Amino acid sequence: MRSRLTLLSAGWFAVLVLIVLFGRGWVRGSFGDLAVVPWLAATLGILWPRPILKRALAALTVAVGLECLQLVSHVRPEDPLWVHLIFGSTFDPWDLLHYALGAALGVGIERALQGKLKSGR
Repeated sequence: MRSRLTLLSAGWFAVLVLIVLFGRGWVRGSFGDLAVVPWLAATLGILWPRPILKRALAALTVAVGLECLQLVSHVRPEDPLWVHLIFGSTFDPWDLLHYALGAALGVGIERALQGKLKSGR
């Protein structure tokens, strides 16, 4: 299970890197927010072996918490890119929807992969 989650985490991380490098505007914001929760859930599974639903909820909680933190703190334009990527720059309620969709996508993909492995496909 750990090796499958490592591959899944690496795959999601690759998606995030491609979004950062090539995504622009709403693509970067929306798809980046959508992909970060399944990546975090898969990564959590490597260190915290729990069912996908628990990991997805934990990842969703972290993402929503960081988004809400943007209401009280402000990342300055001169801050490094990694600060903007991790903490975000401004609160956007649409990001909450993207995080939830990402959690559902991550659960769906991981369950589908588990089903294929169990059936031998």
